[in-house]
Amino acid sequence: QIYKDAGDAVVELLAQRCDATEKRSVDEVAIDISSEAQRLLSTVDFATLRARAQRATHLADSALSKAAANVTRSEARQGHQKQQARNVSELADGWEGVFQRFGPTDLTVQRLIAGAVVVSDLRAEV
Repeated sequence: QIYKDAGDAVVELLAQRCDATEKRSVDEVAIDISSEAQRLLSTVDFATLRARAQRATHLADSALSKAAANVTRSEARQGHQKQQARNVSELADGWEGVFQRFGPTDLTVQRLIAGAVVVSDLRAEV
């Protein structure tokens, strides 16, 4: 019951900032952050959003993600180094490639970066 109550509290919190929330299981929620990402894009300087996204997250095809994918089950249970300490250069890995391919003025890239910041903010709130 405690786990379910905690999950419900998380969904309530997410619902305050998301256009839609769909609880899919006791520990999984689908969210629509489109409006919140657009709000950030219209109120926060893009360079600031970009820096926040680079500090808060990494891309799935980055070196950091590839290294984490090769962690053994035992290392994951004990907390391997990539979980323990991440520096800004590791987190930024992969973002520069996105900017080189699409450019920072690409609206899709801007929305993805704003979305990464929204997700980071939501994680901090949860």
